[in-house]
Amino acid sequence: MLRMVITEDGKQKILEKVEPYQVSILNLMDKSKRNKKDDFYKLRDKLSHQIFDGYTWPLFEIWVTKFQDGTYKIHFSMDALLFDALSGRIFLNELLQIYQSQIKKLPPLNVTFRDYVIAEQSIRETDLYKNSRDYWVKRLENFPGKPELPLAISPQDIKNPRFNRKILYLNSKKWNSLQNKLE
Repeated sequence: MLRMVITEDGKQKILEKVEPYQVSILNLMDKSKRNKKDDFYKLRDKLSHQIFDGYTWPLFEIWVTKFQDGTYKIHFSMDALLFDALSGRIFLNELLQIYQSQIKKLPPLNVTFRDYVIAEQSIRETDLYKNSRDYWVKRLENFPGKPELPLAISPQDIKNPRFNRKILYLNSKKWNSLQNKLE
């Protein structure tokens, strides 16, 4: 899927060949402390809110920041069209393995995305699929409508969407209390 683009008619196309991808480098070795921090956060902000057009390869961007102490940080920006959550997790895990020199080269894939699509389509011909689909279509008649949640702003008024990461840490006492309440 890393070679995927969207065609004019809105379909996915896996490019047969692409040029080798060049990782960009932000070298902070010779910069002042203030400039380092500014450059690092400018790059991080640019990549964290990047929007790809979908028609031009690649739909991702990788940068490596090189710090004065000899450490590196990988920045990875990608379009959500490339992966579902599990595939993205697998990709990042493989990237980490290569980065940490646990493996030098990934084994070749025995299955293509095309194989997956054909298999997924063939499942639709099975009795299990048809029975399951019929069951859920019948259930739709009694499903409640969507919840009417309050919105801070109308989605149509959002020109440049920005996502903010929220993190909450629980100490072990609170975590255990939460788990006990959920049991």
